[in-house]
Amino acid sequence: MNTGAHLQLGWAIAHAGGFTGAERAAITLAAAAPDLDGLAIVAGPGSEFFYRYHHVLAHNILTGIVYAAVIAAFVSRRASVLALCLLSFLSHILVDYLSAPWPMAPFWPASSMMVNLGSRLPGWLVQYVFQVAGMAAITGCTVWLYLRHGRTPLEIISPRLDRLLTDYLALPWRHRCRDCSSRAHFRCGRCGALLCSAHWRPRGLAGLCGSCLSEGKATLTARPG
Repeated sequence: MNTGAHLQLGWAIAHAGGFTGAERAAITLAAAAPDLDGLAIVAGPGSEFFYRYHHVLAHNILTGIVYAAVIAAFVSRRASVLALCLLSFLSHILVDYLSAPWPMAPFWPASSMMVNLGSRLPGWLVQYVFQVAGMAAITGCTVWLYLRHGRTPLEIISPRLDRLLTDYLALPWRHRCRDCSSRAHFRCGRCGALLCSAHWRPRGLAGLCGSCLSEGKATLTARPG
């Protein structure tokens, strides 16, 4: 399973409680943390080092515990957050077992025992059928959470960027600009008016409608010097 799908699953797990944005980000990133051992690819995608240590160095329970300890030190000490960080981390190992016919050592370094569903079932069934079904289910969950909460996993990078991009893609399907008949792609950050690109004035990753922009300029002008 690709890292993007793991992040989406971790983000879905992060919605199991009422967490802050930083806590959701910590839980989400836990689902991608095992792929840190994929950095072995710097030795070359076909190198023996990559094939020997990817799915070994970080795809194990010890790394998950270390990750939770780091979160406890810098982000949150709430037991529910730490528990979901571990669950999100373990979801990566479970999903990889079910969808990637590649040996893993989940108990390393305590045990070098390797597990691989591809050794029990046909590799094509694991990699193509199970993996495609899993990605479809994860994507469906992401869409459902967007419809319910109005956000996507992009929020862990920037909530404003998430709102800007999702509004741009979603608003035109059902909404028109307040000031004309064009399809709306943007939202005024102050009054919430829906606008087309011609009537939206960008301000960083946010923006204002003409009315709010004018009011802001008038307020600045009216302030005593």
